[in-house]
Amino acid sequence: MTEFPTQEGFFSARDGMRLFFQIVRPRSEPVAHIALLHGYAEHLGRHSEVTRALVAARYAVHLLDVRGHGQSGGKRAHVDRFEDYLADLEVFLGQVREAAKDRPLFLVAHSHGALISALYLLRDPEAVRGAVFSSPYFRLKLHVSPLKILAGKLVANLLVAAGANRFSRATRRRHGTAAFTADQRRHLGTADGDDPRLDHAIAVG
Repeated sequence: MTEFPTQEGFFSARDGMRLFFQIVRPRSEPVAHIALLHGYAEHLGRHSEVTRALVAARYAVHLLDVRGHGQSGGKRAHVDRFEDYLADLEVFLGQVREAAKDRPLFLVAHSHGALISALYLLRDPEAVRGAVFSSPYFRLKLHVSPLKILAGKLVANLLVAAGANRFSRATRRRHGTAAFTADQRRHLGTADGDDPRLDHAIAVG
């Protein structure tokens, strides 16, 4: 995103995991700062269009590659404990808050990132001025029997490691599908909403 000043780098999570971030700033003083979280099996680069639009409107956008995604460390599209996502978000928001100083701070998140953000905000509602969620992964579309949930728990690690590569449901736009397919940083496993561990967490939680 060469038309705007951009900063990239890594910071350490509480457990030492290296997490990748990117900051895109407007050329004038920002009116507010936005923390942006991507969806499952994605990375921060998948949200360049919305980032460009926000920065053009004079928002400074701070993006994070969630652990196990993009250039961040960790097993691809995997987390041992969901609490790790929440702890990472807390550290990330602390850095964004420090950069924002007296400017308002907002949180924008998509799908799996929205689930992480919502759970975090339930614990700390005052963490940001406001939040916008895109297609949040709050519940399953279909009812899942307890037997299927159990089976999902048993085979989850195998499915995530093998990958189903169901990219066709990521977007209905043809050029978007082509870009998603060619994206070398996305996880080639299950697409957003296909991880049985997530299904189980939502179905029983």
